[in-house]
Formats: sequence, structure tokens, C-alpha cells
Amino acid sequence: SSKEHPLKRHQENKPPIELQVQANCSHSYGCSIRPVEISQLNNTTHSLIASTDHFLLTHKSNRKKPAPVNQDRALYITSFADDATDHSKLTINPHGDFLIGIFDGHDENGHHVAQYASDEVPSLIASGMHNLSLSTHNSEQIKHTFRPELLEKIISQTFVAVDEKVPITGGGCTANVILRHGSNLFMANTGDSSSFIGIYHPPSHFDQQKAKNNENYIHSRRSP
Repeated sequence: SSKEHPLKRHQENKPPIELQVQANCSHSYGCSIRPVEISQLNNTTHSLIASTDHFLLTHKSNRKKPAPVNQDRALYITSFADDATDHSKLTINPHGDFLIGIFDGHDENGHHVAQYASDEVPSLIASGMHNLSLSTHNSEQIKHTFRPELLEKIISQTFVAVDEKVPITGGGCTANVILRHGSNLFMANTGDSSSFIGIYHPPSHFDQQKAKNNENYIHSRRSP
């Protein structure tokens, strides 16, 4: 006989949670989901930070002068550049293609540059992939259209184009982008932002007190 996983049993005894997200599904390349400012969590009556397969948070600077501004921008795009997906509503396929981007602004107008980069990078990558697919005329060719080296070229050209065309002065930003396409995972970076790949192993039991302590820590006020 098989032994029931205690964490699974705990989850099954609780009603399903429907969590809202900040998402923009008007783009042709997918639903752009962005993190919520952590200081806003105590001002909401429902969660804005997660879905069934992702968790996004951001936090503005604790500095007092000049006024604190969150210069970071991040996004998660599910079913990225998948023409077969209905992007008029938020649909998340954890096994499908996705794009994750983190853009850390710096200097006076860094947040404006980071916003520009977070809008342009996914758009240009999707456009490059779309143009590449149009250059083929049969299914056998399409199988070879998105060879890793071709996608690497599209991502590299996108980084250069955004850097050259940014219309804002007095600031800059890093760019850290992860793209999954089929069985390939691409990671691109400029600047000092970092990304990590982790593998989650469920605990052998659910510690209610530890979970409560973690929640209290997230909501607590801390010194910079």
C-alpha cells in the first residue's frame, strides 16, 4: 500500500484559492504579469501576488531622500509568442513557453528606462520570432526555424536595439531575461542582475507555525 504524502493531505483539506494578478493581456505575444509592490499588501483585502504557478513581489527603496521610487521592473509572460493561444484572457500553462524579465533601473531616470526596456524587450523578441516563422513555407522547414542559435541571435539583437533606441537620458537599467521555447531554456543578461534556476522538493510535512512566521516576516516593517 502507498503512504499518503502529508503535505498533499493538508492541501486537499483546504478549499481552492483563487488569487488575482496584475496582468495585461492586450499584447499579441501573451499576458504580461507584473509584480505587486510589497508595501501595498496590507492595504488590500485579497492577494494580488500569485497564481497557481508563480509568485511575484517587488519592493521600493527605503531611502528617505530623494523620495523612494521603485526603479525595478519585472514581468512574467505565459504562453509567450504562441499564436495559438487566446491572449484576450489570462491563461497560464506551466508546461508551455514563457518569458521572464527583470530590469533594475539606476540613476535619476532609471525607473523610466527600466519601464521602456520591460515593454520593448518582449515585444522585439516576439517580433523577431514571428518574422522568422514567416520566412519558412512548409512544416519541415518550420521544425528547424527556431534552432537555438537563431533564437540566441534574436535575443542578442533585441538587447542591442533597446540599448541604442532608448529615448530617455539620465538613467539606465540592467536586463535579465529568461525564455523557454520548447525544450530549450535561454538566459540572457546585461548588467549586474542575476537569475537562478531552482528545483522545488515538497517538504515531508507541513509546518503551520513556520508558515505563519514567514507570513508575519513578510508583512512586518523592517529597517533598511
